Amino acid sequence: MVMLKIALVDDEDDSIVRIKDLLQTILATYEIEYSIITFTDGNDLLNSRDTFDLLLLDIDMPTISGFELVEKYSKELLENERFTIIYISSYDDFVFESFKYSPLRFIRKNKLENEMAEAIQAFFEQSKRDNYQILFSTPLGKKNVFINDIIYVEVKSHKLNIHEKNQLIIANGNIKDIEEKLALQGFIKTHQSFLVNFRFINFIKHNEVILDDGISIPLSRGKYEKVKKEYMRHTREK
Repeated sequence: MVMLKIALVDDEDDSIVRIKDLLQTILATYEIEYSIITFTDGNDLLNSRDTFDLLLLDIDMPTISGFELVEKYSKELLENERFTIIYISSYDDFVFESFKYSPLRFIRKNKLENEMAEAIQAFFEQSKRDNYQILFSTPLGKKNVFINDIIYVEVKSHKLNIHEKNQLIIANGNIKDIEEKLALQGFIKTHQSFLVNFRFINFIKHNEVILDDGISIPLSRGKYEKVKKEYMRHTREK
């Protein structure tokens, strides 16, 4: 991350000042360049056509809610562009609805000073994980692959088939060679021939795991409870 770009969206000027001042104090403890752009209307963020690494969003805003803003902002991005959401709200009731948008954190405004520092620390820890790469040996030579780009790994014809969104990488090796390393990065062994990135799991059935794109991955008999527990643990630690 060359420079951390943060968008702060809140319709109340006093909240903007308070949150920005706190952010600057926290970020001063990290050796990183950053910029904070503030918006009092989410539509101004959309109209800016700019991209950000981190969005800090109020939810209850008059022209466009924080939830609607995330949906529209996501559609503007290119496929390889990513961002992290931290919701900030005075209303605890929004916390459950916010889960749909997979925020990193939900911060209460009356607990801002206590919760913001932990949220920013979690963001940097997540960024470090997102940039983790693993080296594979392929017929074309050594290749580094970003962990979070891998949807699942399948052993087929004595080769590792590494499935990404837009490509398939064939590599030398077997599940045992990478199982322990990938398990530490959020991959779950659903079958003797499959390791699945929990980030792409949509639903777990008794004999299969359904991914976000509808692909079905086999789930071995007797593994249902274990896979479900591993998935929940990774989701909580995300």
